[in-house]
Amino acid sequence: MRGTTDDVVLIEEPGVVRRFIAARSVAILGDQTVTYFVPIAVYGATRSVTTSGVAFLVQWLPRIVSTPLSGAVVDRFPPRAQLVVVDLLRAALLGGAALTGSISALVVASGLATLLNGHSTIAVESILGRQVPPDAYPRTQSDFQAAQQLVTVAGPALGGALVAALPTDAGLAVIAAVFVLSGAWTGAGFRALGRGTVGAGESSVAARLRTGVRTVLTSRATLALVGVTLCVNLVGSLALASLPPIVAGSLGEPDAAVGVLAAAATVLSLGAAVIVGRVTAARPVDVVLPWVLGALAISAVLMVVAHHVVVMGIGYGLWSAGVTAFAVWMRTWRVRLIPREHLGAGLGVFVSLIMVTAPLAGLVLATVGERIGPQATLAAAALASALAVVPAYRRFRRETALHPDVTG
Repeated sequence: MRGTTDDVVLIEEPGVVRRFIAARSVAILGDQTVTYFVPIAVYGATRSVTTSGVAFLVQWLPRIVSTPLSGAVVDRFPPRAQLVVVDLLRAALLGGAALTGSISALVVASGLATLLNGHSTIAVESILGRQVPPDAYPRTQSDFQAAQQLVTVAGPALGGALVAALPTDAGLAVIAAVFVLSGAWTGAGFRALGRGTVGAGESSVAARLRTGVRTVLTSRATLALVGVTLCVNLVGSLALASLPPIVAGSLGEPDAAVGVLAAAATVLSLGAAVIVGRVTAARPVDVVLPWVLGALAISAVLMVVAHHVVVMGIGYGLWSAGVTAFAVWMRTWRVRLIPREHLGAGLGVFVSLIMVTAPLAGLVLATVGERIGPQATLAAAALASALAVVPAYRRFRRETALHPDVTG
């Protein structure tokens, strides 16, 4: 059964929601594979830390710039059509890069694909926030986070396998097929998503963009959450960008070792997701955070001092597990803090702010990684984040304590 609230169609069948999450998880899998596959392919072709860093920068910068706009427009047009078009465009971009065989074309295509993923992400989260009944939303958000974490760690594993088993053009063709599958699945069903969730006359794109900015920037608790997340994401982005140069460069391992390391990280991350799910089923999500921050600190040290691929693998795997658990905590709080009626616009601004660490990591690696080495660069970023995260988290706790209504 479907109901309506304020002209928004409510999707009340849990099975429909779960299938929708599954379909979009396929698209997220494709995006995560691109994010991992392209820097490795670029480094393998050029053996340049600088070029690898530039590739990482180009992948993420367009998405950061466009995400607030996506948040402002995503609810204005039929969501299902948006998602199908975005998936097929990504498939076409990667297929075109595979046909040209050009590293430059690959970098540009991956940047545009990442931009389109940003639009898809905001669209999905806005759909779930607006079209799932309020009493069912917490469970739906939990399911979506679990699915995201699964494909977030499975994507690098698939990317590593493609690097090890196939030439670059064939690997890109496989990833393009993943996007075709997600687009076909989304287009074949979910007719309740065929309507726009915000009427064209409700507000202009500019007005909704301003609303998103105000929603995030005028909430001290939300800004504090952004600060904590930036500290974690900076080291995580740099670890991801530095992985090929460290493993294949500094440690002298073959490119395929990066895929093996990613597979080990996948196992630890999935274990972390299961543990966090069981813990938070009976206790508040905040109980996991001290353990998560401790695991992130230990893993950063291991990655910095690693002189053997096994130590690097343990450090990266522990970091991936910690980030998985941290994402559950952060996203739970993000949903609590952003008002439901401004979810799309607010998410666009929030996500854009926290993603700034990805191109920053690429820029840092491209400018100083060649001179001081990727591990020394990672060490500097980890130290800076450790010094900044404590005051940021204290401010977050102070601000949320002043508004106990958002804690439930």
